[in-house]
Amino acid sequence: MKRILTTVTAAVCALSLMPTCVFAKEKTEDKKKDTTLAVTYIYPDGSEKTAGELTFDPVQKDNAEKGMMYLSLEDLQTFVMKNRPETGFEADLSRVWFDGDRKDGADLTLEDTDLALDTDHLYLAADKDDGSYDVVFYQDPGQVFSQETVKAGEEVAFPEKDPGKDGFVFDGWGLKKGTKAEQNLYLYPVWKQKTAEPQGEGVRNVTLTFDPDNGQAPQVLTVKAGKPVDVASIAEPAKKGYVFKGWDPVIPETADASQQFRALYDPEPLPEYTVTWTCDGQTLRTDTVQEGQPTPQAPDVNVPEGYVFAGWSPEIETTVSQDAVYEAKLDKLPEKEEAMDMVTISFAGGDENPAPVTVAKGSAIDPAALPKAVKTGYTFRGWENVPATATEDLVLQASFEKDTYKIVYRSQDDVVQEFTAGYGDRTPQPADPVREGYEFLGWNPQVAATVTGPAEYQADWKALPVQDVRIRIQYLEQGTDRELHYANVVEVPAGNAYDVTRFDKLQIQGYTYVKTEGALTGKADKDAVITVWYSKTRKTSQTAGGTDTSTNTDTGLFIGLAAAAAVILVILFVLKGRKK
Repeated sequence: MKRILTTVTAAVCALSLMPTCVFAKEKTEDKKKDTTLAVTYIYPDGSEKTAGELTFDPVQKDNAEKGMMYLSLEDLQTFVMKNRPETGFEADLSRVWFDGDRKDGADLTLEDTDLALDTDHLYLAADKDDGSYDVVFYQDPGQVFSQETVKAGEEVAFPEKDPGKDGFVFDGWGLKKGTKAEQNLYLYPVWKQKTAEPQGEGVRNVTLTFDPDNGQAPQVLTVKAGKPVDVASIAEPAKKGYVFKGWDPVIPETADASQQFRALYDPEPLPEYTVTWTCDGQTLRTDTVQEGQPTPQAPDVNVPEGYVFAGWSPEIETTVSQDAVYEAKLDKLPEKEEAMDMVTISFAGGDENPAPVTVAKGSAIDPAALPKAVKTGYTFRGWENVPATATEDLVLQASFEKDTYKIVYRSQDDVVQEFTAGYGDRTPQPADPVREGYEFLGWNPQVAATVTGPAEYQADWKALPVQDVRIRIQYLEQGTDRELHYANVVEVPAGNAYDVTRFDKLQIQGYTYVKTEGALTGKADKDAVITVWYSKTRKTSQTAGGTDTSTNTDTGLFIGLAAAAAVILVILFVLKGRKK
């Protein structure tokens, strides 16, 4: 009897423990940071609402004040982005308080790195949302890299240039491209240690890209790292109006890393023409002038006795556009020169004034027959106040109009901006152009201080280092965006095909796969982020009648005890019958 009771008692104990064992839920504790800070929003009407608990690692400082702890501003900004005020309000981080009465607080700026605390509660202002948000990109904590204001619903634009950091490769801003602005954003760069990753069995390929800078597609060579570069296989580019002079940077003997090169050019020299000055069949002077330059000042003419100089034929062109021959016109004086009174017409106002002209007194003056004055940067418009007849010696004053020229700025044969400016004016310049993947170095040739003629300037670029395309697969909880598993990152040479399906639908304990956003296969033309979404798994247990007992552990316990008691009663009843 004692053995039977002992056995029954053991069975009862086993039954009484069984529900607890079956329905107990194992909980994995997340790793927490060291310190917890309660955060509360204070609204314009004075009401308060808890924002949540901010758990953080206090900043360690050599000059820390006794009894104080230091909260990283980056941790506070991250908390505010994840724990927003009520709809219609936005968090203000320009000032924080340590008490609900706003008597004790501290001012903050975007350049601050930490906040000194001697309390476990922090209060923030929840201001009325004005429909525009600050988007701040940091180089490092306290060092703003770029900042802009974005209207609600507009797409957040990333900086055109990536921040640099020695020994590291920039891995994005931790924000999906195409995100629309719904709150203030404080973003920090994600860095990856710069390492050379082998491909295949210890062999690594690198990509060399040669940009012809002439509007045509680049040449791309894929070679094995450490192997010699076959320079002869790289075609020499051509560009209208320019002469190719090499690649920037200089092509290395061996390819050790992916790199981009840009073609360098010098402007083709302008064609030259000859301007010949003659008189009575004799050459007075020959000038060699570049196309578009002003026609040189005409030479002095040694007029033979009995003749007078009457100008040049044909009419002198202002600028040189072809070979030209100008013949001095000589008019013969009357035979009885000694009996004729003469007057002298002198000229003034040019850089070099024409030689005086002697004509018979009382003779008609033809303005078109008079020599032309020349002044650098100006066009001759005629002589002022020319009398109809030559009655006395006189000096004629030249009239000029300032020349204007086109100043053109180009980048890759595209016009950046075009100006019209006068001779001697300060040379106008446009704002520095922007080109993806390149750094603007200036204008080629160097921009002249003042305008002396038509000019064309070409943007000079330096190619930024080419990085392999990165495909990042991240695993997030739907609804909270919490990261559930470390992200897998695959680097693929630009332009190559990729396939990362092996990283899809990972089994994560306690979570159920929902969906995948992003292309798991394709062509690697730019960095991409693929998000695999999960939802938390709900553990349930159904009875035969359909009743959910996953949380009804007391009911299971009572059923077990009742069953055990029934067994004991049956045994006692049987034993009692045997005694009789």
